[in-house]
Amino acid sequence: MASIAEIVDDYVKTMKPLGQELAGDLDRWAADGMPYDGVVSLLPRVHKFSGSAGSTGFLQLSMISILMEIGLRAAKSQVDLSGLSGAQLSILISDFADAVADLRPEASTFDADTHQAIFTAFQNPGHVLLVGLPPVLEGILNFVVEQRMAIPLILPDVAMLDDVSTERPPKLVIVSEAVKDYSLPIFHYSPMTFAQLTADWP
Repeated sequence: MASIAEIVDDYVKTMKPLGQELAGDLDRWAADGMPYDGVVSLLPRVHKFSGSAGSTGFLQLSMISILMEIGLRAAKSQVDLSGLSGAQLSILISDFADAVADLRPEASTFDADTHQAIFTAFQNPGHVLLVGLPPVLEGILNFVVEQRMAIPLILPDVAMLDDVSTERPPKLVIVSEAVKDYSLPIFHYSPMTFAQLTADWP
């Protein structure tokens, strides 16, 4: 039976070259304008890293892959990835390449005694509204909020903020365009690196 060290070492030897190849293909796909056909072919390859990286202790690579996979799945419903959605995917692609480059046995937490929290992108968000976001951003942020054990509520248009009760206001409202004259705690989303998105993680 293989030891933990052998399992991790074998994972790095097998998956690092596959990850480097995938990072190059993702980069070329982004440079080509993120065509729809690329989404379909890249999804299963990204998915391989979403679960396997986490199960061998490479939590950051796993989370980046999960967020990118969610973005790609959301992108299957829209051909146009211009604007914020495309910008966010481009950043995650860069983050993925960096995480793969840093893939080495000693970076694994597989044998660590301490639990590493990796799902806390917002401090105590509670009840969160996602308003008027493109599908890619909506999918990524919906996942992040849910993993904080918070309740994400999705509104398709910022005009619907007029109907939000001020008696039980949300802890956070995330929008992708500037809005005025609201007393709600509004956060204007812009594309973020994985490090920025998780800046308050313990």
